[in-house]
Amino acid sequence: MCNFFKMAETDKARYHREASEAAEALGGMNPFLQLIEALRGEKTSPLTSGNSIFRSPLGVIRWDKVIFQDKVQLLVGLLSDEERQANLLASPEDKQYKKILNLVRTLKPVTFTVIPDEGEKFSFVCFESTGDSETRVSVFFHVFFFCPVNEIKKILKYQPKD
Repeated sequence: MCNFFKMAETDKARYHREASEAAEALGGMNPFLQLIEALRGEKTSPLTSGNSIFRSPLGVIRWDKVIFQDKVQLLVGLLSDEERQANLLASPEDKQYKKILNLVRTLKPVTFTVIPDEGEKFSFVCFESTGDSETRVSVFFHVFFFCPVNEIKKILKYQPKD
């Protein structure tokens, strides 16, 4: 789902840059990883929270809209397919085309706001559009809700090649 060493160099650098920015906004690598571990420690996915909020001792994450379990399961399935990480949208002939298109239409306007107890507030979205028919999961969304903690550590420790 988030195999850092199989990524292209440009993706590694992008993930490192954006994850480092998030860590810096939260007050450093340790508070960032503690928040991620608190997210992973929940029994069910925090994304399906009925009040669209996740509270931890380190801060609060809010989002605009309730996300249902079927959408989260579809997204997890798509992210586990490494070919789909570059572009979530399938070809119109694909059996799951309508489901995926509805997922993207549902989650694209959702904005997540991270409000740390110490540090500066920042926001991110679920998806990034890279072209007319290309949509991929944003780095922040991927790191916060789907990447394993050990992969996030690799991302943060990565030294981009110049």
